[in-house]
Amino acid sequence: MIKQILEISLTIFALVIFSPIMILISLLIWLEDRGDIFFFQERIGLREVPFEVFKFRTMREGKVTKIGSILRKTGLDELAQLFNILAGDMSIVGPRPLTRNDIQRLGWNQYRYMKRWSVKPGITGLAQIYAGKSASISYCFDLFFIQNKNSFLEMKIIGLTFMMNLFGKRKIRNYLYNQLKFRKCNYSWKKWKNYFHRNSISKSLEDYKDIDFSDDEKKALSMSLAIFQLGEAGEGRIAKEIDSSFMYGINKNYKQCIKMFVKEEGNHARILGNIIRSLGGKLIRANWTEKFFSIGRRFLGIRLKLLVLLVAETISILFYKFYIQKLPLSGIRASLIKILNDEEMHLQFHERFFLLRIHRNYERLIFKFLWRVLSFLAFQVVYLDHRKYLNVFNFDYSTNLFEYWKLIQKVETEILQDEKSASTNQLNRVVAKLEKS
Repeated sequence: MIKQILEISLTIFALVIFSPIMILISLLIWLEDRGDIFFFQERIGLREVPFEVFKFRTMREGKVTKIGSILRKTGLDELAQLFNILAGDMSIVGPRPLTRNDIQRLGWNQYRYMKRWSVKPGITGLAQIYAGKSASISYCFDLFFIQNKNSFLEMKIIGLTFMMNLFGKRKIRNYLYNQLKFRKCNYSWKKWKNYFHRNSISKSLEDYKDIDFSDDEKKALSMSLAIFQLGEAGEGRIAKEIDSSFMYGINKNYKQCIKMFVKEEGNHARILGNIIRSLGGKLIRANWTEKFFSIGRRFLGIRLKLLVLLVAETISILFYKFYIQKLPLSGIRASLIKILNDEEMHLQFHERFFLLRIHRNYERLIFKFLWRVLSFLAFQVVYLDHRKYLNVFNFDYSTNLFEYWKLIQKVETEILQDEKSASTNQLNRVVAKLEKS
């Protein structure tokens, strides 16, 4: 309801702002051939309900007029659709409103395309901005918008539409197409899929004999690992969300990689469970830090959830390293080293996703801000939860915070490097490690 009120308010404001232009367009259309100013056509809207769409007339007897040609190039012919927003038939941003013939021709009358009609059509949208490609690509853009609809995305689309009206559709579209090519949409995740597959069939030593620790140390270690065990077992939801997502950087291979990543995390949870029991400890079903991360992920979008995953990997790496340094040579230590190696590869895997997505300066600034804030917050939260267990092993807060800061800076550098450097540095390093594993 609030969104609808805001949209109507913005539409009224837009009508006031653009009224001189709309009056001028109306006058030019009428002066050219003394014909009708508006063109009405039936389109299919929300829940497949038909409605009459408003457009400034651009044709006369089947031919595009001189004024109509200018209106089409700039997109100004669609300004009249502001009246459809006031009527409640359309939104400012959404899928293109199609005719019945369009739907029949594209084959979008099948059940699997029903999601497209779950939102109101829009004056502008991703498919409209990236027009000129195949129907399947247009549908992907529409589905991406429906799956990832948020205020920031809508404002971005509105801004690009305004730029098109100002500089012309062709110039802005050429720029956008070049950006898509620059982002290398055909990136393959096959090497990562091969890594996860090879790692899944490799066996790890799980001989947990008694270690030379005091009872207090065993209890502290088991309690601390029990909290990490909850986190390792709690990543299943994101695989389901990504499996139904349409987003740049996410393809079939990536979805399979995420499923194998979740399975690998589940295996870590199983190993940690065995270690905890060997130490005489018990598994726990709930913990406030696990709930903190879980609730945070539940209310975030896919990209922020993956960012939280990236933060979780760095936290795990820091604390696993700390405990490994304190443990004597043993099966428990060997298993934690195996988990640590996996977590380091998981970190590089998630780094690659963000490396593909972040290119522009404002994206770099947003990522850097969120990354540093979330990383520091996560460190404080985990430290508070584990403090009484860590103190048994003489955990030095300042030293480990400094080590953690170096780690998050390293990750930040890997992700925010330019594409050319990424191709020659990080990708080669990751691939080399994958091929050796």
